[in-house]
Amino acid sequence: MNAWLALTKKELRLGFPVFIFALIMEIGLVLGSYYIGRTFGFEKEMILSASVVILLIHSLFLFFYMIYSLSYERNRLHLWLHNPMPIAGLLTSKLVSGLVFMSITFFSFLIFSLLFFQNNFEFFNEQTLFNISITSVVGIYFTALSAAIIFIFFWSIYLTLGKWMHEFFSFILTIILFILVMTGYEYVIHSPLMINLTQWGAIEVEDIFADFEFMISSEQFGVQANWDSVLFYTGEYIVDAIAIILLFIAACWIIDRKVEV
Repeated sequence: MNAWLALTKKELRLGFPVFIFALIMEIGLVLGSYYIGRTFGFEKEMILSASVVILLIHSLFLFFYMIYSLSYERNRLHLWLHNPMPIAGLLTSKLVSGLVFMSITFFSFLIFSLLFFQNNFEFFNEQTLFNISITSVVGIYFTALSAAIIFIFFWSIYLTLGKWMHEFFSFILTIILFILVMTGYEYVIHSPLMINLTQWGAIEVEDIFADFEFMISSEQFGVQANWDSVLFYTGEYIVDAIAIILLFIAACWIIDRKVEV
């Protein structure tokens, strides 16, 4: 455990530039949208738009973090893989360090957004903000982890293929495999049988927005929220979680048995 914690501290130092870049980009988007909005007289709407963009960026934070972190290890792969710690430990230390940085930027943004929306938009009441916060936290973290582990899995395939062919062809073939696998998974998960197996444990979240409509004219710029209830199925999340766990296990096996040099 001490060795894993020491490795995670090293990963935190390695990933610090990504954290700084994400923090600067987040602050820059907010300040830039405020400046543009203030110039043209619709700063609240511009900050709202920036907040949506920042929310989407956080769903891919771990994906880009793993690209940066694993690209660094790619240049010293023989040293990284000869670490006595199991491959699962090496990868989880990277995931945890990425989650730490993501949590700092995400919850800072979330607190700012809650205060801003509550004080500037009448259609954001306390219940609505609570619903949005819970669904955002669950959705963003689940999406971020899923994207990161999917990347790790196909990165392991890319490294394996790279032992037998040129890196360019390895990259192209990996992209083709990614498209085929994800298309096949979408087909299976949306088949009538899987729908019947996964649509259980329904959770309905009411009083949450479905989308925004921006009203633009020569005289004003405004935003109107469209509200609806959202239905989540626990079964779908569990099946997706199992698939992601299996991909992570498969990635560890591939790196340990097929990639290790």
